[in-house]
Amino acid sequence: MILDSLALAWRRTVRTIERIAAIDAVVIHLVGGGSANELLGELCASACERRVLIGPTEATVVGNALVQAIADGVVADLASGRELVERALPPRVVDPTRLVDWDQLEQRLIDSGQLP
Repeated sequence: MILDSLALAWRRTVRTIERIAAIDAVVIHLVGGGSANELLGELCASACERRVLIGPTEATVVGNALVQAIADGVVADLASGRELVERALPPRVVDPTRLVDWDQLEQRLIDSGQLP
């Protein structure tokens, strides 16, 4: 139930961001501790109907090290750093499959007053 709720919240958030920013989100990046949960990534892809790139799990540490490496001149720039991270810690790719009827679930929660 918790994972389904997270996925549904992400679905609603992606749609809101797309509407407000007038963009189409092509891919979602799932990083940090939650990225270790395989089912969560699959539910995110399913609910948001987008490809999800998963990892790194320790994104905060990797990002911090990358910023320091750029500041010290060990890595040339952010683009080079991103390439380095992707080669060292390639993301797991999850393509969307229809696991749940998300429209029906969302409407049921709206009708029950659990969602605005």
